[in-house]
Amino acid sequence: PQWLSRPEEQWPIFRLEAFTDDTLRAIEAETKCATISQTLVTNTRVADNNPNCFGIDPANFSSYKRLLRVSAYCAKFLKNRVWSKLSLDTRSKYPQLADLFIAFNHEQLSCHDISVVRRQWILAAQQFSFSNEIKALKLQKRNNLVEQLGLRVGDDGLLHTVSRLKHAKISPEAREPILLPNDHAFTRLVVWNTHEQNLHSGVSQTLCETRREFWIPHGRRYVKQVLHKCAQCRRYKSATPFARPV
Repeated sequence: PQWLSRPEEQWPIFRLEAFTDDTLRAIEAETKCATISQTLVTNTRVADNNPNCFGIDPANFSSYKRLLRVSAYCAKFLKNRVWSKLSLDTRSKYPQLADLFIAFNHEQLSCHDISVVRRQWILAAQQFSFSNEIKALKLQKRNNLVEQLGLRVGDDGLLHTVSRLKHAKISPEAREPILLPNDHAFTRLVVWNTHEQNLHSGVSQTLCETRREFWIPHGRRYVKQVLHKCAQCRRYKSATPFARPV
């Protein structure tokens, strides 16, 4: 305001009695709405410098399925206790959140709810590790990784790789797998889940199954690093048969 540039003696005096009850309630509602909006955006934000989502650090999880379930419950809580209290004008400022909270309409979690938070985690991992590639695609500029992997933004808003398999008679997910970084905790959980689902298979089979849906740069080396920490595999590999009795 202009009166801030004047001497302090010329500042206007505001008295609380000048505000009516309706005005005070409107100010309180506006302040509360702004606080709620900031809380919601902070907990669901996907930013270039923020590897987490829903206020959750994936490095604290050892199970891929547990991470998705906990994230879904957090998103459901945010929708019921925060998003539902916002006005329509405030909701219109966050179209991405509006698309996110279309789900979570039932008391029990559904497969659709899990797929929604799964996409949100993939988006968070990609924007954290591939922000330069995403900007290059938007501005149509040259980028080494974009040209090497033939990256494009799919209909789901995620980065996909395009290879020689794009005309193969295989599933669409395998023809254009989703790009995942090798420096994000979510990718580690994806590889670990594939390893366990395939009964603790080796590096080659785990990598092959992972590439049915995801593409990880330097994938073989990364999968080998993840599987090296599997205690069950190391226990059986180190086991030796009993010696023949003399």
